[in-house]
Amino acid sequence: MRTLGGDRQGAIVTNRVLASILGGFNEQINCTTCISAFGEIGSFSAGVHGRHAITQDLSVIGGIAYSNYRNGDVHVTGMPLGAASLRYDFTELGISRPYFEAGGIAAPGGTANFRRSYTVGAVDFSGLASATTANYGAFGRAGWVYRFSPRDEASVGAELSHYWQRVGGYAEAFSPINPVPLVNGGGTDQMNIARFGGQLTHLWTDTIETQVNFGIGRSFGSRSGLNAIIDGASLTPGLGEYTWAEYGARIGYRIQPNIILDAFADGTLGPWPIGNTVHGGVAVRYTF
Repeated sequence: MRTLGGDRQGAIVTNRVLASILGGFNEQINCTTCISAFGEIGSFSAGVHGRHAITQDLSVIGGIAYSNYRNGDVHVTGMPLGAASLRYDFTELGISRPYFEAGGIAAPGGTANFRRSYTVGAVDFSGLASATTANYGAFGRAGWVYRFSPRDEASVGAELSHYWQRVGGYAEAFSPINPVPLVNGGGTDQMNIARFGGQLTHLWTDTIETQVNFGIGRSFGSRSGLNAIIDGASLTPGLGEYTWAEYGARIGYRIQPNIILDAFADGTLGPWPIGNTVHGGVAVRYTF
């Protein structure tokens, strides 16, 4: 039970990492209006994202994607994913200035496939089941950006976010390999995350650009929605709180003045149930 509850926590973080691509995780804090089509593996995700500069200071950022991902014994398939935010960058203050951002993510419906392993006596057993799932999140960020040369941008920032993961009811089938099946009435996992990190973008030539970013996340106030009945007993697992790292890297090659080919990677480094993950992909970006 504790393993299954923890894997559901890890699935929230994986969903968050995939959504961060839609929010410009591998891009500069301040850049021009653009749109990008991308695909990545590690966990599969493909979609489009971009930003539109409403004013010199205010931008809307977001995108949509289709994703399949796994964390431990939780495998989510057929998940539509969307993200959107508003970012305000005080460009009138010069090369060193604050910025603020608020937004959210929505993954309104997919299928979660669960595997539960357990031991009775000295014999190992496992139960399998599937249920509907949906994920939502809201976040606020505050940070500082420093344009210390025409080719370089650095930034640091802090974020607070809250995530909900709704899982529908399901029942494992009784079988010789699952003599003690689990029945789950459905429920909502919740997790708060505090994160602090930074990034650096450098333009090496007129055609080649790189970016790296790194942050530390910490969960708090986590609650499990796993309301299980096993052999007539009602059980809800207690959840731990975890600290992990989130990282990203990108290299962009400008094949035409307004067309850029990007290769990127991102993921997590941490203990179970967050784990060490890597997602890599390519994107074609068009700037306006």
